[in-house]
Amino acid sequence: MDSMNDRVAIITGGADGLGLALARHLVAEGARVALFDVNETRLAAATDALGEKSRALVVDVTSAPAGEEAGGGG
Repeated sequence: MDSMNDRVAIITGGADGLGLALARHLVAEGARVALFDVNETRLAAATDALGEKSRALVVDVTSAPAGEEAGGGG
């Protein structure tokens, strides 16, 4: 994989499972990640584990208004 420095990834379902695994991989490669999930507690644990290159947003991506708000639209 090319260097992920200066790249940002938005990961839905990022609080656990495949989303968190992907976030760990990308952060290890130098990327910054924004984790979207509905579980605030797990998001907090994920960003604590990932460190300063991660941010968390409680978002239900199945809800159009919530997605627009998270993305700055609306």
